[in-house]
Amino acid sequence: MFKFLRKIISLIFGLIILILAICEIKIPEKGIINLTYNTSYEKIAWDLNCIMHNPQKIYNSSIFIGPSWVQGGINDSILSNNGYQSLNFGVNHSGSDLDFYLVSRIVKYKPKIILLHRFPNGQDVFHPMMPLLMSPIEHFSIFKNYSIKFTLTYYPKRFYFVVKYLTLKIVNPFSLNKKYYSKFGWRSEGFKNIHLDKKNVIKILDEQKFFNIRLKNEYFNNSNILTWANFKYKYIWRYFYSNFINGNGENARVKTLLFCQLNHIKVAEIYVPHFADALYDSKFNDNQYYFKSKAIKETCYHLKNVSFLSEQKYWFDLDHLNTNGSNLFTDSILLVLPR
Repeated sequence: MFKFLRKIISLIFGLIILILAICEIKIPEKGIINLTYNTSYEKIAWDLNCIMHNPQKIYNSSIFIGPSWVQGGINDSILSNNGYQSLNFGVNHSGSDLDFYLVSRIVKYKPKIILLHRFPNGQDVFHPMMPLLMSPIEHFSIFKNYSIKFTLTYYPKRFYFVVKYLTLKIVNPFSLNKKYYSKFGWRSEGFKNIHLDKKNVIKILDEQKFFNIRLKNEYFNNSNILTWANFKYKYIWRYFYSNFINGNGENARVKTLLFCQLNHIKVAEIYVPHFADALYDSKFNDNQYYFKSKAIKETCYHLKNVSFLSEQKYWFDLDHLNTNGSNLFTDSILLVLPR
């Protein structure tokens, strides 16, 4: 019985070592493009294709990097047609690690400035597609992310992506050929818009009022943990959550900003509003919009008032501008962007 258990344990241990080794197999950029092309994450394919085949477009351009708020909220074709040479590198979902990944691949092509999206509550660290882009050891060596989320999700997803890539390479290698891509990176959410009754509008406004109260009482401390000085138990939970459950996105953002500085590339942040911001601005004039770590000295470009977007016809959902809203916002943000 003991020998049998020892064999089982040895087999399991060997299997774990094999899986860990497979997870460290590098997936080349051509494979990443193929696995994201024509998916909800196709902008990863677009971004990498631009970096690989059209790096001259990056030179002296303003590069917008961030989640779907950027992808669908900033129309780089409008900006470029108005003399502000731009590329929208936005990708669905958030993750400061993906921001770093993209920045690390474009700095050598000397963009004019990189503009990183700022969230109201601070940055997330873990983008759901990072297991495709980086091996676990590479990711950990950069971000020192030892959170539960990283441990439980990164390895299984990485193993899946590596096996999928290797299978594709063997079964259908021709699908890895170059594909067609649009000229600009903006991806419209469409022309549909929200339809909220008065009760829901009041609820959204009340939530934004409370958020502004939080902005007056909470702050990022030196460890980049969102802190409310009068609520120690809340701080303890947030410290535990940021360091051991989810990971610290503000720390990852600081790494990205420092990387740009070391490579002598101008970098800043940009805030794309939510419907609640526009609604609040239509009633009051003291909206603070977002939390920001004291460790981040770079400017965050945003409009001081977005009440002109308070009509529901401009919003695809509560967080994302539709096509008309995006075009209107792009026309307006052009006035405050760095030259």
